[in-house]
Amino acid sequence: MQSISLNRTWKLKIDPQNQGLIEKWQNNYEAIQSSAIDIEVPSCWEERVQDYEGVAWYALRTVVGTSYAGQICRLCFQASNYRTEVWVNGQFVGTHDGGYTPFDFEVHDCLHFGEENTFIIRVISAIVTKDIQIDTLGPNEMPHWRGGLTAGIWQSLSLEFNQSTWIESAFYQPQLQSSTFELALTMQSRHASEILVKITVCDISGEEVYSNQEAYSLLLGANTLQFSLPIKNPILWSCDNPHLYCANICLISNNTVLAEHTERIGMRSFTYENGRFYLNQEPIYLSGGFWEGVYAKHQSYPESREVVRKEIELAKAAGLNLLRPWRRPVPPIILEEADAAGLLIIASPAVECMSCWPALTAETPARIESEIRKLVTRDRNHACIIWWEMFNEVTREEIAQLIPKMSEIARSLDPTRLILDESGGWADGAHFYLPYSLERKSLSELHSYVRAPVSEKHWKLYQSLGSSDIKEGNTEIQAGAGLFVSEFGFGGLPEIQANCELFESHGNPLLPAYRQHHKIQKHLSDALRACTLQKIYPDVDSFCRASQIVQARGNRRQLEALLANENVSGYCIHAFTDGDWILGAGLIDHWQRPKAAYHSIAAANAHSGLFCFPQQRNLVHGEPVNCNLVWCDAHFLAPECIQISNDGAEHTISNISWSAATSFKRAQATIPSHLLQPGKNNIQVQCLDTTGETLSSIQVEVYSILEQPVQQKHRLVLYD
Repeated sequence: MQSISLNRTWKLKIDPQNQGLIEKWQNNYEAIQSSAIDIEVPSCWEERVQDYEGVAWYALRTVVGTSYAGQICRLCFQASNYRTEVWVNGQFVGTHDGGYTPFDFEVHDCLHFGEENTFIIRVISAIVTKDIQIDTLGPNEMPHWRGGLTAGIWQSLSLEFNQSTWIESAFYQPQLQSSTFELALTMQSRHASEILVKITVCDISGEEVYSNQEAYSLLLGANTLQFSLPIKNPILWSCDNPHLYCANICLISNNTVLAEHTERIGMRSFTYENGRFYLNQEPIYLSGGFWEGVYAKHQSYPESREVVRKEIELAKAAGLNLLRPWRRPVPPIILEEADAAGLLIIASPAVECMSCWPALTAETPARIESEIRKLVTRDRNHACIIWWEMFNEVTREEIAQLIPKMSEIARSLDPTRLILDESGGWADGAHFYLPYSLERKSLSELHSYVRAPVSEKHWKLYQSLGSSDIKEGNTEIQAGAGLFVSEFGFGGLPEIQANCELFESHGNPLLPAYRQHHKIQKHLSDALRACTLQKIYPDVDSFCRASQIVQARGNRRQLEALLANENVSGYCIHAFTDGDWILGAGLIDHWQRPKAAYHSIAAANAHSGLFCFPQQRNLVHGEPVNCNLVWCDAHFLAPECIQISNDGAEHTISNISWSAATSFKRAQATIPSHLLQPGKNNIQVQCLDTTGETLSSIQVEVYSILEQPVQQKHRLVLYD
């Protein structure tokens, strides 16, 4: 068992006229080299050729030593986007369609051992913005991510050698009730043979918690074996304690290791019952955000694990326990770091739906099925993944018809997880398939986007969602059913000028994110001058910061309304990170710099107990403010009194009439007019227990406006 990494500098030649096959470049290394550029594998070719869609050729010459002769050799791609065709020493090896998951070709019969070998790879990228036809592929006919072309060999590439047998897949299914992992092990063998299968599971300290070895007879081709691995005193994986075990499989013959497979796995369960989510049979409220996966330096992938760790640290510091990578299988290091950090993940294939992707052809169902199969097979051992999301916002009948079939395929590949058939439920409502079940369970799964400042209509809607049967947007919401608000919010513009300076110092001007920021900076600067707003906003970033403040208030008020709604079992804010289409939607920007909305969401998530919702936030000075109070406490403790204070003045309300015994109690209170000063008031509202100790407190903003005539000396222009 040996390996040769092919992660190195290759030659890349673009082929915009698709002449390479006609001119037989697959047999002519020099034809590619003569006008090629250097490219690092792995990387996306848009890092070297701006916005190029179409055909490109990779070429490499390298020696494969004689010590590798006589073994099975596979050329293993972790991902190459989209259609990949391979020639080794002039011999055609195979073709593969797909862009985000692993595949391989057997190449041992093509290699010249002890000599230089020529690898030539032809790749057709996703066709996204161009109206072109290449071979049998047309615009948007391939499933693809909207965040970038991600073209070419963008994940690792290697030659893998085995004597005769290798491990194709190992799927560990955690079983909490029996404290076991059920292992399905699939191996490929090139001839019938006797082997020893040795399985070891160790905890984080390296101590063995399971070890066993048995002899088996393998047949030619695929062989699948089932094992039950009891774990001594198992430690459950959770958000607070993401305990991982290291599982190792060795295939041995005549004291020689034929193949080895190592994986980090977690013992945990996740399900949905009676409108609530449960992790390890304990209720959990999902606090999530979109993970757009667009990176400043490389567009489609992070430059290092440190970048991913910082993203996760920022998410958890903001009170998020869940991220939803946007509609593609993410690079494996992201899931590995989420496993280690205890961050929950919703996983989905690179199948954009909405109203236009992918384009519909006779091949569309098979291509979608392939993406789903490869996603689930690649990622099903990651403890962080809590469900598979098949589709999103389906509006076309042809795609809607695929939803049940694709959900059932995912279930056949992974019985252990929830499956969400369609986020948003636009086609036929959203449904969960519970673990080990093929029965669809209805779920109110809402996508709702409202402006900031938040209108009274939407503010009240968010507080009352799930209390009555309504249709909100394209989603039917049934009273008493579970409600997951999977899309809402908007982070606000990043500091465009500061970001542009970072792009100029550290970014790549060929990538869309670099150019989009500079384009927006120019347009904002031009607009501020045209509207003569420089006295208010002396530069673009001062305008961006003002925009962030508006969005921060709007996001917090929306989130507080959801947190105070007992019908809501979780949320996913759009978005945690900035993306491409939604450059201004993230809580953090492309350079991982938090915006004002990040801090407001963090404050809302950190808050517990009391929520106070003024019925008016802008009023004439001298008027009182009526407020709706909500007390959230799992122990049903009712506060004895409320203390309201502002700038040293206090007002106490005793004997509050709370609603019936439930974990969400409601009451009314009034902020008296004498506590309010003209202008902005930051009112502190506290709940006190019988000893006068503060149980919970919250601050609310109220504007008290003096009635006075406007002294208008100049023409008044209002921008809204």
